[in-house]
Order: sequence, then structure tokens, then C-alpha cells
Amino acid sequence: MNTPHAHKQACRVCGRMLDAQAEQRGLPVAPKVGDWSVCLYCGAVSQFGGDGILKRPWERVPEEVGRVIQVIAEAKGVSA
Repeated sequence: MNTPHAHKQACRVCGRMLDAQAEQRGLPVAPKVGDWSVCLYCGAVSQFGGDGILKRPWERVPEEVGRVIQVIAEAKGVSA
């Protein structure tokens, strides 16, 4: 998961630059409105807005996203 975003943007919480996105069959997948993002630096959860910018989540965090947050926290040695 090291495919560059079409444009880099800062995490809305920690400000670190996010520059990777998901791939499907080796090709980058463009995020759609409402898609989820988890910052690998601070664990912040965001959703993509209609303008392609990360926003504070407006929906309940899905269970699978919660598991990603837990894995990041465990890797960093903190509790989520």
C-alpha cells in the first residue's frame, strides 16, 4: 500500500503528510465520497468528502476500520 495519492494531503489531526492509498489488483483505487482513511502516524480516522479532502467522520466507524485502528495502536505500543 505505497501507491501515491493523486494529491498528497495532511492528516486532519496530526498534520503529517499522507501519500498512500489502497490498491486493487495492483492498481490504485480512487477514493469515493464517504470512503474511510486511517492515518498510520496517529491513528486518526477520517472520511473522504465530495471535494476529495479528508473530513471528520460523519458516520459510525465500521468494525473493520476499528480493527485497523487497534492494529496501529498495538504496533505503536499504545491503547486505542
